[in-house]
Amino acid sequence: MKERNFMTSIIFHSYLVQFSAETQLGKQSILEFRTLHVGGYPHSGEDILHFVGQLQQIWFNGYPYLEIARSAGSHQASHQGVTPIIRVTGKFGKRNHPVHHPVTFTSKHTFVGLPVLKAYVETNIYFQFKTREANGLILFNAGREHDFIAVELVNGHVHYVFDLGDGAVRVRDTSKTKLNDGKWHAVSIGRPASKRHTLAVDDHVTAVNSQGSNENLDLDGILYIGGVEKTQYGQLPKQILSRHGFEGCLASLDLSGESTDLITDAVVPSSLVTSGCDIYTNLHPGKKCTHDLCANHGTCVQQWNSYTCDCDMTSFTGPTCNDEAIAYEFGAGRGIITYTFPPDRRPEMKRDTVALGFVTGVNDAVLLRIESASSDDYLEIEIVEGNVFAVYNMGTNDHPIGEVGVKVNDNQYHVVRFTRTGPNSTLQVDDYNLQSNHPLGK
Repeated sequence: MKERNFMTSIIFHSYLVQFSAETQLGKQSILEFRTLHVGGYPHSGEDILHFVGQLQQIWFNGYPYLEIARSAGSHQASHQGVTPIIRVTGKFGKRNHPVHHPVTFTSKHTFVGLPVLKAYVETNIYFQFKTREANGLILFNAGREHDFIAVELVNGHVHYVFDLGDGAVRVRDTSKTKLNDGKWHAVSIGRPASKRHTLAVDDHVTAVNSQGSNENLDLDGILYIGGVEKTQYGQLPKQILSRHGFEGCLASLDLSGESTDLITDAVVPSSLVTSGCDIYTNLHPGKKCTHDLCANHGTCVQQWNSYTCDCDMTSFTGPTCNDEAIAYEFGAGRGIITYTFPPDRRPEMKRDTVALGFVTGVNDAVLLRIESASSDDYLEIEIVEGNVFAVYNMGTNDHPIGEVGVKVNDNQYHVVRFTRTGPNSTLQVDDYNLQSNHPLGK
């Protein structure tokens, strides 16, 4: 036996992937590889019949070669300590992901329980999802000591979180757009080697290496799909961000090579999980966002099978922004309300939004003032001669913006909306024209 260098290559039509490594070679028991061809191979003087059809993933000695070739255009990733030299001269076609056993989680406050996930040495999870919700726990299985595995949606992106006992590792999808778009997305999670972990979402692949000496994922108990018990969220590992479950459709669940039906295979079923996935495409009348559902300039936000109203910029509250919010009455005795931000939660914002409603008959008054604790920065909204003005300073000059065409000291109810993005700002009183300010043309 002696040490020698060798090159392992894969050629897939016009795709070439090469690895350089050291190995022990022998004469009788060792098979030496130089080149691996997929779909055919070149042979001078002989016409070789090449494969025609579709190939899905090729694993060879722990390497997912097609995934490595696919991701070669964006980065050079290390695989089991070996850095490949990859040259891609073609392009991959779009994958076809048929949907099997679709179910709908009609509430973010339910879950389905399955037997413990078999992932001690290898991890192989595949599923598809479709939702309009940006956040929610999709999968969780606790384990012995600190071991666990979880998949969640965070701000519209898939996060895969796990702990083999040496500390939690978080892997996020690399999609450029959010995935809560009401379309089907395919998720594949794998562990091709003991410390190699992959997350593939549609055609985007992310791979990481776990650190430490532990190589096994020691799980036990129920595999939760779509959420956990309400009382469990506060007890989840701190690296899991979800505080409610998944609302939307799941399909094609495959766990360690076994296809799973969330209705018939559940050991803990739920009446809020129904077979099929046609709820979103067939929303009941009145549950789709339209321009007139939310009052007082409220913003309609489409949910899975309903809608909600964002009332932040209205000065009203309630399901449709039509209820009067908390009000204070200020007399002639110069009353004031002061809120001081805690030292560890003092915001430094590039963007501010303010909305408030009021009734007054005075000509001049300060409605709101926000000051910095460490500089001369401030934001003030005031009434000057019956008109609303806002003034803000970010350390250099005062920037005023106002509505001089509307008198607000008429003892009628008025709403003021102010926004600031960097040095630029807008101001609107009631339904009157939006005023804007762009200092120095910015």
